[in-house]
Amino acid sequence: LENYEFQTVFFFVGLILGGLPFLFKKVTKKSIGVKNVMISVICFALVFSLTFLNEGNNVVNLDAITFPLLIKLFIVGIIAAATMVIPGISGSFVLMLLGYYKPIVETISNLTNFDLLIHNGLVLGTFGIGIIVGIVLISKAIEFLLKKCPTETYFGIYGIIISSIVVIIMGISSVPSVGGIIIGFVLMSIGALAASKLN
Repeated sequence: LENYEFQTVFFFVGLILGGLPFLFKKVTKKSIGVKNVMISVICFALVFSLTFLNEGNNVVNLDAITFPLLIKLFIVGIIAAATMVIPGISGSFVLMLLGYYKPIVETISNLTNFDLLIHNGLVLGTFGIGIIVGIVLISKAIEFLLKKCPTETYFGIYGIIISSIVVIIMGISSVPSVGGIIIGFVLMSIGALAASKLN
């Protein structure tokens, strides 16, 4: 992400796009109505609004451990868990969107630094507990929604996915050379193919 931001982000976009055909099979053309489209629009707006949570700062600072930060890490863990349960959504993307992707990855890579063992343990432990709680709660909620109102649920997921694609591209800070752009689109195709096969 630091050296090849455009290419990495487009690979994530490909992973998101690869999940769309799987979801399109879940609904019929007859189900496209005003209500379902509005559900997609609302979900689109909710995800899009997340971009303004960090007041323009794309990366959260985890250096100073405070109680409010631990609460945020717990909540982010729950949100990350939602991406594991809801089909077609990239967990990496959501963490990038909230500004936690880089610091979490850096914390994991610093696990062998014993000077920061307690700090890293608090960060990853709180985040991990949030993921476990989130998987249990959200899987139950999604299971309920897919049983009671499957079409509306899938249209909500469409809105989330489309919004995530728009926001992740908006977050790119610099555009590379023509060669870099071509590599980005090649990686996007590879990501889409890989995701479609996994579906």
